[in-house]
Amino acid sequence: LGSGDLGIIFGNPGGGKSWMLVNMGAAAVQAGYSVCHYTLELSEDYVGRRYDSLFSGIDIHQIHQRECRQR
Repeated sequence: LGSGDLGIIFGNPGGGKSWMLVNMGAAAVQAGYSVCHYTLELSEDYVGRRYDSLFSGIDIHQIHQRECRQR
């Protein structure tokens, strides 16, 4: 997307739309951009775990298990 462009991602429930947005956000961060991720569906913690999973290379289910052990 270029400056001022609006992108729309749509699809069936469970089709990976939210994961696509996290992947786009992570790619933008890795390219040096600041990212502000808004969602009306998922909790802040869950979106954070998705980013943590992508940046660390650890499966998202393992991220959650590690968080529970650290508490």
